[in-house]
Amino acid sequence: MMDITLIISKSDSKTPCVFHAVGIQTDETIFCSTNANQNLIELKFKSFENGKVLNDHGVELYKVGSVLFSLEKAVGKDKKILYIPHWASYVPFDDMEEGGKYQFVKTK
Repeated sequence: MMDITLIISKSDSKTPCVFHAVGIQTDETIFCSTNANQNLIELKFKSFENGKVLNDHGVELYKVGSVLFSLEKAVGKDKKILYIPHWASYVPFDDMEEGGKYQFVKTK
C-alpha cells in the first residue's frame, strides 16, 4: 500500500510540482516540472527533496527532465474527473499495469 500526494502549482512557482510517496518501504519527495496539453499532464524529474539528483543511497534513479509518469484526464462513472496514471521512469509497484486500477482524484 502506498499513499501518494501530488501538488501542482503555477508554472512560475519555485517548485511547480511536488510528488510525495509514502508506503511500507517508501518515503520520498520529488520536485518535478510539468508539461501539459489538453488532457495529459507529464511530470518530469527535477530533484529529490534535498536538491540532489541522487537518492539517499547515491544512486541516480531518474535523469533530470525524464518523465516520471503522466496523468490522463478522464471522466469517471459518477461524472467525477479522474486522472489515470501512465507510468514511465517512476514505477511505484513491481506488478504495475498501464493505467489499470490506479487513479488520482483532484482534491483542491
